[in-house]
Amino acid sequence: MRKYQVAVVGGGPAGMMAAIKSAQTLRHPSKSNVVLIEKNDNLGKKLLLTGGGRCNITHDSPINSMVNLFGKNSAFLKPSFFNFDREKLLKFFKFKGLNFKTENNGKIYPVTDDSKTILEILDKYLKDFGVDVVLSKRVMDIEKNKDVFNITIEDCNSSYPTHTSNKIKSNKLILATGGVTYPLTGSNGEGLKFAKKLGHHITPIKPGLVPFKIREQWVKDLSGLKLENVGLNINFNSDDAFKKKISSRGTVLLTHFGLSGPGILDFSRKISLNAKNLQDLFPCEMSLDLMFDLTPEQLKEQLNHDFNQKGKTIIKNYLKILLPKNMVKPFLRVVDVDPQKKLNQISRKEKNRILFNLKNLKLNIISLLPIEKAMVTCGGVSYKEINSKTTESRIVSGLYFAGEIIEFCGPTGGYNLQMAFSTGYNAGSCAANSLNKEN
Repeated sequence: MRKYQVAVVGGGPAGMMAAIKSAQTLRHPSKSNVVLIEKNDNLGKKLLLTGGGRCNITHDSPINSMVNLFGKNSAFLKPSFFNFDREKLLKFFKFKGLNFKTENNGKIYPVTDDSKTILEILDKYLKDFGVDVVLSKRVMDIEKNKDVFNITIEDCNSSYPTHTSNKIKSNKLILATGGVTYPLTGSNGEGLKFAKKLGHHITPIKPGLVPFKIREQWVKDLSGLKLENVGLNINFNSDDAFKKKISSRGTVLLTHFGLSGPGILDFSRKISLNAKNLQDLFPCEMSLDLMFDLTPEQLKEQLNHDFNQKGKTIIKNYLKILLPKNMVKPFLRVVDVDPQKKLNQISRKEKNRILFNLKNLKLNIISLLPIEKAMVTCGGVSYKEINSKTTESRIVSGLYFAGEIIEFCGPTGGYNLQMAFSTGYNAGSCAANSLNKEN
């Protein structure tokens, strides 16, 4: 049985940062003071997938704006975000020689465009501060006896048919096990079970940032097509929505099953946060505003002008100005207009249908994809049971939370990674400082 001052469960960005900061902060560091326990055979498995493998690590939004994007009660996150803000996060990596770039949409990536470089630096810090990293071990049980946490771990390497159990003791425990999304990366909700066993309330678990299944076949036939700056709208008829109308905008990607892309993922998060009972909202109808930057009046004026000035142009060629080339024929089928018609041959009713559908293209959502396909989890350990300044449990002293296990989830754009690193930093710092004061 090994005894540590701090044990961190979960080797994602929040857990790695918590372990690093704990070890860095302890006054009398030694190689046996902090342990990081991860069930996979490598750390950061989910981190490597972020940003399409490029690792969109944070965003250049003002810090208050970043916090507000986490929704109702997000003021809870302010202490963590201010203690370890974007500039401190980037400086943390720059100290090891990694630089960053900010793209036009405000997303910040390493100049390498490779999430492996982020993971390599985190690994270097873990080694620098003497963190014991325990891989391929699943936490089977957590108990607290007086001021010590007893953690039972078991070998989960599938290449070994027999399992051997071990116990780890620690004065402080940081749970950074993530939510329930991408279970193949290790986030399967086990940490939430431990939190519940230790007396915490778990808020309803829903998918955050998840694609849509769409009924229309023409959408699936155009898989890979990207639509920029599209407006998204849903009017719910169900009583299982807190709001009857939800709107958003962003980039939409057409897929073999329906719709994805940043705009859809952020839209799905709004739906999840709005729903009383998510499954009862579907199927439902949504609309795409393909001309978001133009009001209906402006678009009507443009169409009238162009139809008058370019009367001999056939409609399928004209619409290539407004829509991606591959989308023109499916769109004309939807609005029931002959693609070979010249603009001066199109009736007023046909032109009105074109106008209406450019601003209100109807699609039928069958469902959201399963929660396992979501990028983040909405819901988790209730923020009400966590001290916002320290991330320590209000129920179990010495227990801290970091990252996605806490109930908040943010939009795409690096916000969730910033939240993971910030809460991990805060948890590690506060756990270690608490020990320093005790000693």
